[in-house]
Amino acid sequence: MTAAYSTGPDRVSARIGSGSLRPIVPAGARFQADCRAGDGSCDIDRSLRDPASPCRPDLTTGSGHAEAGRSA
Repeated sequence: MTAAYSTGPDRVSARIGSGSLRPIVPAGARFQADCRAGDGSCDIDRSLRDPASPCRPDLTTGSGHAEAGRSA
């Protein structure tokens, strides 16, 4: 599943059992990231992280892959 945002959302909660989960955020957006994976993996670029940001995505995957990326 891929979800693209034109502005940084304040709150996103996405969960997937298996497969890929990839929220796409606009250039310049930064957020507090919470990503959990059972047998899968999480990949959130360090340039997207800001512990003071009001944007708080919550990504969870079971046996899939969660990745946060920027829009082109």
